[in-house]
Amino acid sequence: MVAALPGQGAPRLLCHAVAALREEPLPGEPPVWETTMLVRPAPPEPAPDDRPVGPGCRLCPRPACPARREPSILG
Repeated sequence: MVAALPGQGAPRLLCHAVAALREEPLPGEPPVWETTMLVRPAPPEPAPDDRPVGPGCRLCPRPACPARREPSILG
């Protein structure tokens, strides 16, 4: 996936991620995941399948993000 950060001239990042359960969760307990992500620079040309991402929900300027988990402090 290519992640496109907000802002003029912001970097585009090529991201590869994997996740696996660390152990089978007990009934009523949340699962514990072990994850790894490799992030590399992407080619500079924008592409139609770039995914808009923010640096984190609290600092993301994208108000209509379907993945938002907490309000932005940017207003």
